[in-house]
Amino acid sequence: MSTRFLTAETEQGRRAIEEVMAHSYAEDIDFVPPEWALARIVDDVPVSFALVDPNEPLLFPNGPIPRAFLRDVATREDRRREGHFRATMQEVFDRLRLVQIPLVSTHGEHHLYRRFGFDVFTHQHGIFITPEQIARHLGLSCSQEGERFLEVEEGPPRREDLLLIRSVTAATTAEARCALLAAAAMAEHRGRSRIFFEHPPTLRVSVGHVSLDSPFRSLALACGAQVRLEGGVPEGRPIPDGDWIKVLDAVGFVEEAVRLLAPMATSLPSLDIAISCDAGYLTITSSTAGVAVSAGRSEGAFVLRWPAAMLAQLFAGYQSAEVLACIHGVTLPPEAAAFFSALIPRQWRLTRQESWTYV
Repeated sequence: MSTRFLTAETEQGRRAIEEVMAHSYAEDIDFVPPEWALARIVDDVPVSFALVDPNEPLLFPNGPIPRAFLRDVATREDRRREGHFRATMQEVFDRLRLVQIPLVSTHGEHHLYRRFGFDVFTHQHGIFITPEQIARHLGLSCSQEGERFLEVEEGPPRREDLLLIRSVTAATTAEARCALLAAAAMAEHRGRSRIFFEHPPTLRVSVGHVSLDSPFRSLALACGAQVRLEGGVPEGRPIPDGDWIKVLDAVGFVEEAVRLLAPMATSLPSLDIAISCDAGYLTITSSTAGVAVSAGRSEGAFVLRWPAAMLAQLFAGYQSAEVLACIHGVTLPPEAAAFFSALIPRQWRLTRQESWTYV
């Protein structure tokens, strides 16, 4: 069996990708650079494709960390269960490592991507309320002034009864009142019985402090709104889709994350922590000289054995070190817990999850 990969840099490669799409599903090849649109060829037959955007950095307060986004990967329907999907994923991982991109993320089905070392790295937050609840507490007065605080999703509704507000910019309680009344009037005019506010607005690739409290949230709660805050896999009800991340180079990722986070941290304890994971072995050394990351295990370092995706969850603020250690049954000494807490303050990363948000 002969195998090779072609890219959309050539007409032959582009035709190969389009042939696979004709036997699976179609996507726009031009969403990604041509060298990152790949087709796997087996015995001269195009069997699978992948589309990768290599320019989706994870944004930290002090700068970005390179990250790729796997837009699509698929195998033609008549060639499934032959290992082509896995081989294509591995080719993508290998190419990303070659260009020193330590992270890759995607959005898709949990049962599919967990097999490849991905894990959830986002939270979801939203506010549900009805026009009747708003009117009951705030009255019926309304002016178009409140609409300036709202970004409404236009086009066909995702649910016939739902008005989706993509973001709310109301900064005071008075502005929040205007925004709620405007949303209620808009819902009534469009025949929608429920309103969903994405608030705080969605953040797909940034890492930073996002307060869940605001005058708008407080007023909406006072009106009887339902607030949902869940992880990518809500307890007792797995969702079909999620935002997933995989660490390809543990040393490179942690080194960059520490470089960006350490200048903002204070009172870091002196210690050596070695982390053993499927993406490499590394040691974090904290001393009066600063924080350094090196490959391998430093003698005398305390060893944590974590899946690589845990590193992304930890440094992106999805969970604290204590929670992650508990989930994975890892002993976390107090000084290590104090170090991670000081280096990585709790943060929220928020994202849309249409599979559960709009039910």
